[in-house]
Amino acid sequence: MVARTPSRRALLGSIGAATTALAGCVADDDDPQVGLGEVQLVNYLEDDVTATVTIHRAEELEYEVDHELEGYRAREVGADVSDETSIRESWMGDRVHYTVDVRTDVGSLETTYSTSDVEELVDDWGESECFTLLLRIDSDRISTALGTSETCPSDE
Repeated sequence: MVARTPSRRALLGSIGAATTALAGCVADDDDPQVGLGEVQLVNYLEDDVTATVTIHRAEELEYEVDHELEGYRAREVGADVSDETSIRESWMGDRVHYTVDVRTDVGSLETTYSTSDVEELVDDWGESECFTLLLRIDSDRISTALGTSETCPSDE
């Protein structure tokens, strides 16, 4: 039996169909399910700290600000107090890739967190449109936690 070589027209048609199918798959995988709605930064160190927060939205620098946070202390009445700041901007909330980088002036404390990290941790966002990233500055690391929100800053 002799193998037939496909015609040029058939070959080009199959490449076009395969490219279109692949593009649909890639676009779906690349679009985050939720947007970044808010970043909360909390200082649990005893000393004051300067934390530089940098946020890239769709690979473009949108935010780079130094935040001065007072040290953690206990009040006389027994209530623990930590200094914190929230970042919630009108450009946040779109379903694009975000990268949040935090560097401190304390030793080598820094962390980077991205939309891809969030997508790996959460399978079902339910009714949530955005996520909140909580960054807690401790003596040996910057730990992270996630929250959800049904509304985004871009919706307000």
